[in-house]
Amino acid sequence: MEDTILDDSVKEGEETPSTLIEEESKLDSIGNSICLAESRPLFEENCISEFKVFLYTKYQQTLDSADQISKKLADETKPFEYKYQARAILESLMSKDVASFENNPIIREKINSLNVHEDSKVSEIAEETDQDLINLTIIKGQIYYILGINYFESEEYTESDKNLRVALQYLNTLPKNVKFLHINMIQDIYNNLGIIHCNRDNHKKGLPYFTKAEQIYNLV
Repeated sequence: MEDTILDDSVKEGEETPSTLIEEESKLDSIGNSICLAESRPLFEENCISEFKVFLYTKYQQTLDSADQISKKLADETKPFEYKYQARAILESLMSKDVASFENNPIIREKINSLNVHEDSKVSEIAEETDQDLINLTIIKGQIYYILGINYFESEEYTESDKNLRVALQYLNTLPKNVKFLHINMIQDIYNNLGIIHCNRDNHKKGLPYFTKAEQIYNLV
């Protein structure tokens, strides 16, 4: 009798281990999608809650700390020592804490829907925009403003100009009713930009900033 040959071929309709694995993978994928869909509202709520806690605790505390350090009297041999320390604190706040919220998928999705960028083509945020996005815009504008003043007081005018203009771009995207609440900051930005350019003997560029600052002063 001939030896029976074991046939590894699959009969029609028979499931193979690989087929079963593929089916299980599909089911897992569907299950994960359902799970993500169900958990998204909770994830979004937690994300926004964390941002609000940060806004009213660590953010304010860090600004206060940087301000106190910046105002310390430095040794004549190191006149900007405390300015540099305060700057490092602010830059860390921006690059770590603020960036972590900005890169959160929930907030990033909202930001992308607004198309807010650090360039001259930013458009005004509508008044009905999510309040947390408005707060994030205020935060970035405020930090860039403080950094701009820090560079100005450290006599680094090119960097001061750069940071002040970025701050202005963010603040100018705010809804008019919110923007008015930060009008003094905006006025100070225009005033400092005017000083920077006039000190460079570029009065043609500096004077319009002074004019803008004066218009805001008269408005207030």
